[in-house]
Amino acid sequence: MDVNIVLGQAGIYLSLIASLIAIGSLVKEIINKRSSKDWAFSQLNKSIKIWMPLILIGVALSVVSMEHALLSHDFRIAYVAQNNAIQTPLLYTIAGLWSALAGSILLWLFILSIYVFLFYIKFRRSNSPVIIYAQLINLIIVIFFLFLVAAPANPFIHTVGAIPADGAGPNPLLQDNPLVAIHPVLLYFGLVGFTIPFSITLGRLFAKQSDVSWQKTTRFWMILPWSCLSLGIIMGAWWSYEVLGWGGFWAWDPVENAALMPWLTATAAMHSGVATEERRILKTWTISLILVTFTLTILGTYLTRSGVVESVHAFSDSNIGIYLLVAIVAIVLVSLFAITFLAPMISEKDKAYLIQGEVSKSAAFVLNNVLFLAIALCVFVGTVYPIIIEHFSKTISIGPPYYDTLTAPFALVLLILIAVAPVLSYSPIKLNALGNKLLYPALAAATVSVLLVLSGFSNAVDIITYSFATMGIVVAVIQLIKNFKRSKGSIIGTFLGRKGGSMIAHIGILILAISIMSAVTLGQRGDLNLYKGQSLKFDNIRFTFLSLSTKNNPQDTVTNAKILINHNGPYDPAITIFPNQTQGIGTPGIYSTPFEDVYITLSELPSGSSSQSIVLGIVVQPFIFWIWTGGFIIFAGGILSLIPTLTKNRVRKKTASKTELTELSKIN
Repeated sequence: MDVNIVLGQAGIYLSLIASLIAIGSLVKEIINKRSSKDWAFSQLNKSIKIWMPLILIGVALSVVSMEHALLSHDFRIAYVAQNNAIQTPLLYTIAGLWSALAGSILLWLFILSIYVFLFYIKFRRSNSPVIIYAQLINLIIVIFFLFLVAAPANPFIHTVGAIPADGAGPNPLLQDNPLVAIHPVLLYFGLVGFTIPFSITLGRLFAKQSDVSWQKTTRFWMILPWSCLSLGIIMGAWWSYEVLGWGGFWAWDPVENAALMPWLTATAAMHSGVATEERRILKTWTISLILVTFTLTILGTYLTRSGVVESVHAFSDSNIGIYLLVAIVAIVLVSLFAITFLAPMISEKDKAYLIQGEVSKSAAFVLNNVLFLAIALCVFVGTVYPIIIEHFSKTISIGPPYYDTLTAPFALVLLILIAVAPVLSYSPIKLNALGNKLLYPALAAATVSVLLVLSGFSNAVDIITYSFATMGIVVAVIQLIKNFKRSKGSIIGTFLGRKGGSMIAHIGILILAISIMSAVTLGQRGDLNLYKGQSLKFDNIRFTFLSLSTKNNPQDTVTNAKILINHNGPYDPAITIFPNQTQGIGTPGIYSTPFEDVYITLSELPSGSSSQSIVLGIVVQPFIFWIWTGGFIIFAGGILSLIPTLTKNRVRKKTASKTELTELSKIN
């Protein structure tokens, strides 16, 4: 009997039983309390406090069992035999948990259990019906993923037939760069985290709670996964750049799009939520965007794990697609019911406060929502339409030109909005007053425009992008200076809170826009045929071919060239062939500075043993470094915006404790 299988299965069923009992307790209490109109749930929280931790403990036990099976190369488990080998390096052995379908669903469930448990701990003393409904929704979602792990995507299935002496090993692309151990986990913490805002929002609707204080709660649970997803997407682009050997970072791949769509709607929801929280407006907008975000999250899970798309990021061998489709239909129906029949009950004042003038923060938020939704719709159609057409007739492909053409105008307007919106107020502002507020940022933008024209730039889109991105950065810096003054000279206080954190995130996005535009429009690609010892120039950069070697390792066979780039290096572009694989995986050599990346690959190896010539693929792109840096800045901005929320909560607890002590002293 395999201990890993027994413990793994036991953990799943422990969580399943605990979830069912907790759901039964919640449903029973909801029925009783609705009939008695008494929503004091302190007794209920006592009754489920045993089961909520057991859900996390059970799933954690399954995860630990699978990791132990991978580390001990327990090939009696089919998942381990298919995705692990004795010579697989430690890091990629650990990452094997999320390298294939069943393990990735287990990781998804584990992260979901963490979020649900933290939500329970946070609100375990709450008597609000919103929390009770939200807990019920959370547990229903947990039950669904437990079912997937227990049945169609069970990672603890025993190997059929003879136990192999060695496994097949992970996909070669998943053991070529450490980023594979980072970016999927960040993506999961982002995508899975949207479960909590979804459950809180539906909880509000079912409980008919219009108090906007719930928006503050939702905001915290929205920003945290949004920050993780933002960094996860950028880390995924970095992995693609480092591993796939094409010199690009975004290909509008269906799986990339699956992560981008909920990011777009979540970004819109966070901005709309600010208006809801501050002015009690755009409630229906905010509710709808949160529900759409979670729906797109499950749609992305379907796209990546149903086998309907072919991608280096997708899991092609899958039998869970039908279950995910059923889940999507259920979520859409529930969301439509909630938006149609329940949302109007708590959004009565929306129409009165929708837009208070032609130029106001209210109008900016509405325009922001429309633009993000428009981009998300373009991406959705481009991703889903080929799947639908292929099912009924023929195979079609929608590539980057479609996405670039349709999304660019909306993105450009968003860029302008980012530059202008921070200085707006909810009251209508006159154009001359707006001009005064934007005087210095506008001068900076005009200066950049003139310099670009003098440098030979003629494309209007390029000039607008650089100019308004510069303008937006200056606006954000000015807002941070105002924060510094408001915080009475506190440097730390300058960057904390919604005002400080959001400006940091804006700066990150604008840096991202500048660096992407630079890489795309100013990059150069080409090939050089080099003989050993030869030195040639491309784009005024000198490349020298020093040597070519092949090394047979236990875990792979590596052929690499040594190349000098402007006398720096040597850099080692390589082609690696793994055991049980026939196709080589290219690994680029990258000479990176804050100003420029020189990216080289082995496009063609010598055809004979005596030949010492290679074809070197070359991509030269400026400011690639700042793409990754922009991602980290966005993540930092999101996290910084949450810190005062945590601090205020601690202050409230301390104040409450002091009040209780004072009351006790009076009694005594």
